Amino acid sequence: MAQAKLVGLRIDIETKSATNLKLSGVYPYVEDPEFEVLVIGYAPIREFPGGARKMGAPRTLDLYDQPTVERFAALLVDTKIEKHAFNAGFERVALSKWIGLDNGTYMNPRNWHCAMIRANVNGVYGTLDEVAKVLRSPITKDKEGARLIRLFSSPDATAKKFHRIEDRCWCGRNHEADFKKFESYCEIDVLAEAGVAALLPDIPKFVQREYEADQQVNDRGFLHDKALAVAAVTAVATEQARLMGELKVLTGVDNPNSGPQMQTWLEAHGYPMLSLDKEARAKALADPTAPEKVREVLVLKGAAGMTSVSKHKAALNTRCADGRIRGSLAFHGAHTGREAGRGIQPQNLPRYEAPDADRALLVSGNAGERAPEIAKGSVRASLIPARKHVFVVPDYNAIEARCLGWQAEESWVEEEFRGEGKIYEATAATMFGASKADIIEGRAKCNECGYCSPCTLRGQGKVSNLALGY
Repeated sequence: MAQAKLVGLRIDIETKSATNLKLSGVYPYVEDPEFEVLVIGYAPIREFPGGARKMGAPRTLDLYDQPTVERFAALLVDTKIEKHAFNAGFERVALSKWIGLDNGTYMNPRNWHCAMIRANVNGVYGTLDEVAKVLRSPITKDKEGARLIRLFSSPDATAKKFHRIEDRCWCGRNHEADFKKFESYCEIDVLAEAGVAALLPDIPKFVQREYEADQQVNDRGFLHDKALAVAAVTAVATEQARLMGELKVLTGVDNPNSGPQMQTWLEAHGYPMLSLDKEARAKALADPTAPEKVREVLVLKGAAGMTSVSKHKAALNTRCADGRIRGSLAFHGAHTGREAGRGIQPQNLPRYEAPDADRALLVSGNAGERAPEIAKGSVRASLIPARKHVFVVPDYNAIEARCLGWQAEESWVEEEFRGEGKIYEATAATMFGASKADIIEGRAKCNECGYCSPCTLRGQGKVSNLALGY
């Protein structure tokens, strides 16, 4: 009688690292010196004569049995063996480090199957627990898992150390009983992943191939100019400190970042404001009755609140030891099926590019009050193509707005694209009774700064066009 053939594995792992996974992503997370795979839960998938497939009972791998570990590692790198996991990219990258691959080298993503992608393709988004609940799966995650993850996977908040499993943990407790629960929790996750996959249709083979290609793109990443990013963050912090100092002198307020303190000051100066956000400040600055000192404070407040270095910070957080940023794309991350950005979000970079001379001022520490503007315009320049290569920016111009207008049979949209093609400006002009020409002219004058009135109007027109279009 023919024997059942091993064709795949369902896998879930538990790990630890001193690097913040949510902030940095999986690639820097596994490069941390304290990274370790703590538990590997798995279940074999066998194919029986006639084509029937059956999953075996989940179990945990004995990480101290070297022959068993070597056999398991051989299955991981065998592209003929299917590997199934929820958020499989994490398992693949983490286990690449576990089997001894160098930083920047990862297992071939071929035949790695992701239940999270399967859920996303079928319109369900969220964590394994959330997806299981939406699908009403009879198998859900162990609720005690959160406590066990805090215990074993995160450094202790006070001692900044990881708890050890053996009898002589630094805290004086024996955690062996809890670790047995941790292993059981991992095994239940294997079952939960299988339950989710069983309730969802398979993704098409071409989508699986696209996912594998996406993983290769994320593994490769792109080079990043650390010196430029650090200079941008430093220069903006210096300029913000100067602006906050001016605000303190001008208002006498201890903490100009405090909304209540600033609102108290404004009320005392005869101009109460319920909010100090960008829209409220713009409205106040356009009010001819606003006192001059209030206007001066609001301008300073807006300048001090600029966050033009968020992408530089994200780049530094997600940058790997070899200077490359990886994992910046999330396959099928949007409900429309397109990739979403993570970390620096390379699909959503500022259009403005600061000239070389301005970037030199930034690096030399001489950008002064222009630091936020130049920092914002240096994001694209901080991404470095391979030697003798250039970056190409491929995009269909306003493809969503075009298709939505056509599907909704809005003839004015088609007419706009036959003419100037300024659909977002045209939408804003219609919504707010503004002049499309004035919006276009204003954005040209400000070099598309992103925060002035014309830029704000255009942004509102874009959001409305795309969001309400659906």
